[in-house]
Amino acid sequence: MSLLQDKLNAEKERWVLWIPIFWAIGILVYFSLPFEPNYLITFSSLILSFSFLLFSFLHLHKTRFLSVLIIALAMGFCLVQLKANLLKAPVLEKKTKAVLVTGKTTAVSIAGVGQKVVIENPTIKGLDKNKTPKKIRIKVNGLKNRIDEGDVISLKAVLMPPPMPAMPGAYDIPRKFWFEQIGGVGYAVSKVTILEKNNNYASILSKIRNNINFYLLETLPKEEAGVAMSLVTGEQGGNSKKLINAYRDSGIAHILSVSGLHMTMLSGMVFVLVRIFIAAIPFIALRYNSKKISALVAIIISFLYLLISGMAVPAQRAFIMVCVVLLAVIFDRQAISMRTIGIALFIVLLWHPEALMGASLQMSFAAVYALIAAYEAGAGKLNAYLLNKKSINRFCCYIFAWIIGVIITDFVASSATTPFAIYHFNRIASYSMLSNLLTGPILAIVVMPMLLLVCILMPFEFADIPSIVAGWGIKLINYIAYEIAQMPNAVFVVPQMPAWGLLLMVAGGLWICLWKTKWRFWGIIPIIFGLYSPYLYSFPQVLAAQGGKLFAVMNDQGNLFIQPGRANRINRETWLSRNGENFNDYNKKLAKQAWENGYKTDNISLTCSKSWCQYKYKKKIIGIAFDYDGLKMACEKTQIVFSKVNAIHKYCNADILIERRELWKNGAYYLKIDKNNNISIVNDAEYMGKRLWTP
Repeated sequence: MSLLQDKLNAEKERWVLWIPIFWAIGILVYFSLPFEPNYLITFSSLILSFSFLLFSFLHLHKTRFLSVLIIALAMGFCLVQLKANLLKAPVLEKKTKAVLVTGKTTAVSIAGVGQKVVIENPTIKGLDKNKTPKKIRIKVNGLKNRIDEGDVISLKAVLMPPPMPAMPGAYDIPRKFWFEQIGGVGYAVSKVTILEKNNNYASILSKIRNNINFYLLETLPKEEAGVAMSLVTGEQGGNSKKLINAYRDSGIAHILSVSGLHMTMLSGMVFVLVRIFIAAIPFIALRYNSKKISALVAIIISFLYLLISGMAVPAQRAFIMVCVVLLAVIFDRQAISMRTIGIALFIVLLWHPEALMGASLQMSFAAVYALIAAYEAGAGKLNAYLLNKKSINRFCCYIFAWIIGVIITDFVASSATTPFAIYHFNRIASYSMLSNLLTGPILAIVVMPMLLLVCILMPFEFADIPSIVAGWGIKLINYIAYEIAQMPNAVFVVPQMPAWGLLLMVAGGLWICLWKTKWRFWGIIPIIFGLYSPYLYSFPQVLAAQGGKLFAVMNDQGNLFIQPGRANRINRETWLSRNGENFNDYNKKLAKQAWENGYKTDNISLTCSKSWCQYKYKKKIIGIAFDYDGLKMACEKTQIVFSKVNAIHKYCNADILIERRELWKNGAYYLKIDKNNNISIVNDAEYMGKRLWTP
């Protein structure tokens, strides 16, 4: 115990860094519960935490900081619970027919060849006011009929509740929509009628974003325009699935999300240009501090970029970091430190506590924490040494230092974000270092400066040339992404990482980053166990999508046979990736042959007719019924039945019947058979628990 106390005392100056981490742990605890906590228990816990804090300061001085951490945890828990309850709003209970929808748009985004509009306080014909969602999101076909934020529109649409996860444990869409107060989604079946255009001052920012998006769509080819929109306005809906996959598989998907890379490039570029401009005017340069003026201008421009980019969580984090760094320049303080990123994390989670559960926040903060820790440990000194080293060829020395800096930065950032990439996307990009080395200079020297000029010159109608030049740079980046994504072993698809595996790796990573003495390396132990965890996860043998829209079974090699067809792509991609299979390499012909002509090995068989399928795994027999004739056969010949049609349990002789209404209400199901031949059946609703956002 004394050894632990000595080590903690040696790290006393680093204790404060754990406060935002425990704030985040409190939020995580709330989301991890299988039930909605009682207000009285939460309030009592908070009172006890403050009581312990008071007692520690009066009597137990050695536990003071522990009490502060407990308070941070309790406050994080209370904050997110309070926000979740304040955002309570009706959610659609079932799918509607085509209904007339009227209301004011609060958000508009590009979605391929159409637009996605969010309507606030809509009027839905035939639906009671007390059952009408506060917001609904509708996909509208076509880009010609431009819709701006704040417009009052009318259209006919088919609406439905927010979709359930693709399988238990997959991305929780209802939770995301709950915090956005979106209680229904749908698609338009008629043209949109704009009843009233919004010309209020509040809509100016939205119109600027839309003007930039549509200008880029008009002046650049489709692929280049999509990337340009992602860089400037944060709009990702203009990128094709093929291009997104290429960026992801080549390891440069972060380019498509406005984050620290873009904010740093822009602020750095503005800072340097303003300093050069001031230096060219001796009257100003000799009387005023050009560095502080440049920092102030860079903060203002970065804030405008944050607004135009849509204020996504990574952009908010990046702006806070940039703002703290530039304010440090203004007030002559240390610019980048662990406290800086801690402040950024605290502010973001104070404003958006639900963002903690998203890959975006997790990966962006992990990368920055790791980079600061690496440069504290000596990476920055190495780069400074290379830059200061005397050499005959000074230019070569700078180039070498830049390459070493990029390699170190990419290696550290990739190492920090890999656990989250495995957990959320089941993928590791092998050539991300090469991709970033090739695309980084193009983005920094050509694309970002030209896009900045586009935004400045658009009102004067002189933006065509910088737009074209930016398009050339983006085209080259796209070419690099496609080529690297097609290289051998460009992507390794990893089986699903359990949540406990990710938590072990995060705990180990934080232990390494936040401490400074040698005991920081104890964090390697949980990281090793976390890395191995995906190979301890056993994947289900049978999968059923919500409503029975799609089924999949496992073959003797542990791969999936998914029902043939082209629909339900999200389910297909999710199932394959979580099983460690690459969607692009998936053998569709073999799966189709299995579902149509059958499949049989010593322990596994699949036989199908038009009405039903029988799947045998070891000694268990599962039936999948597509109509009432198939339901009758499945109930007679199998032990467990999944039915695409409505059924009554007492008329089925099977041990377990999961019929259509249950498949719709409870979401996706999976069936898992363990080594001892025991069966476990889990659905989305059970996995998510009884929460505010679950049906």
